[in-house]
Amino acid sequence: IWYSSIVPWQQLHTPVDCVWHGQKFATVDQRRRASRARFGELVKVTKFDDFVCDIIDVQVIANSKSSECHFETVDAFGKDFATYVRAAMSRQDLDAMLAHREVRVLRKDGGDTLSLGAWDGRLMLSNDGGSHHFAAAAHIARAIGCRVPIRRPLFFYELVDAAWMALVEAHHLLLADEHAVPWTAQHVSRL
Repeated sequence: IWYSSIVPWQQLHTPVDCVWHGQKFATVDQRRRASRARFGELVKVTKFDDFVCDIIDVQVIANSKSSECHFETVDAFGKDFATYVRAAMSRQDLDAMLAHREVRVLRKDGGDTLSLGAWDGRLMLSNDGGSHHFAAAAHIARAIGCRVPIRRPLFFYELVDAAWMALVEAHHLLLADEHAVPWTAQHVSRL
C-alpha cells in the first residue's frame, strides 16, 4: 500500500464508513466528535489560500520514493539527483526540472499544497510525486540565483495548549528506549 493512499490526519473531518470483514465501524466524524468532547481540538488548522514563497524556502518534502536515503536538506537531495541526471546549473535545466510531469506545485490545477507546523517551523511541500525533480530544481535555482515563486494554499498547524494539557493530565506517558523490549498490555497493567 502506498503512503499517499492513507488519509492524512488533517483530513479526518470527512465522514468515512469503515467496513472490515462485514463489520461496520463508527465513522471518522463520530470518532473525532468523541475525542473533541473530552479534550477539545488538539490541533488548530488555518488555511491561507494564496500563500507565496520561493522554491528555495521549502525545507521539507512530504512524499518521496527516496525514503531509503536520508538527506539533511532539500538542497542536498536536489544536488544528489541533479548530479545523477547530469543536470547543468543553468536556467535551461532548471526549466526542464520544473516542467517534469510530476512537479505540480507550479501548476494552477496542481493539487500540491504547502504546510507549516508551529512546533516545527519548517515549510513543507505536501506533494504527490515529483520530489526528485522539485529538489533538483530548488538546488539549481539556489546555485544560479534564480527566483522561482510558488503560489499555493498553505495549511498552518498549531497545537492547542489546553487540549494537550488535558490529554497529558488524563493519561500516563511512558518513555521507552528504542532498544527496549516491546511492551505488552500485560506489562502496562502492572504499572
